[in-house]
Amino acid sequence: MAKLKESIAGNKLPAKQGDYEVGNKKPPKEHQFQPGQSGNPAGPPKRKTQLWPYFCEFMSLTDAGIEKLDRAKLTQSQ
Repeated sequence: MAKLKESIAGNKLPAKQGDYEVGNKKPPKEHQFQPGQSGNPAGPPKRKTQLWPYFCEFMSLTDAGIEKLDRAKLTQSQ
């Protein structure tokens, strides 16, 4: 059964490289992370965007816009 799976896959890696066995979830030593390095070094930024300042700025602009509209209505009705 194992031979059948290997023949279907067709791209079998060499079974051994030195003392280390290469296989499923065991990449070759030269393609593993270096000591002191883990994960994706170009991964997502560490800090998330703070939305609160943008929200406050938007609300202040909206309030100012509403006040301008109210003043315009008052001057037109007078």
